[in-house]
Amino acid sequence: MKRVLFENLFKTGLMAAVIVAACPDLSWAQDLSGSVTSVKTGIRDMPNLVSGFAYIAGGAAMLSGAGMLKKHADNPQQNPLAPGVARMSIGGVVAAAPSFLQYVNNTLKTDNGAITYKGLGPVTELKINIMNQIHSLLS
Repeated sequence: MKRVLFENLFKTGLMAAVIVAACPDLSWAQDLSGSVTSVKTGIRDMPNLVSGFAYIAGGAAMLSGAGMLKKHADNPQQNPLAPGVARMSIGGVVAAAPSFLQYVNNTLKTDNGAITYKGLGPVTELKINIMNQIHSLLS
């Protein structure tokens, strides 16, 4: 029991030392506001990275599903249809998630720190937004 406790304390201390060595400006921050601002600045581009991974993973899942559908077409008795269709569907959902979440995020607005939803515009505005999203994906 004491050994496990000592190992956990040692690991925690080692992790703190690595953080202090890697990010000295965060470790010597005198106020919470400075720390939060530094973290926000550091993860500003994280949504682009996650979107890229989602597009790649979705594309890979769809390609895998297409391969499974090809195997089903070649030999339907040995290869069922459902796994290929499921992978294609999951790949489509994963690849479409960043665009959908960006659209949802664009419907949010802040009023005096409170997050509320914007009212939806007419259908023509929705069509324009969808076309802009498709154009940004293809360009």
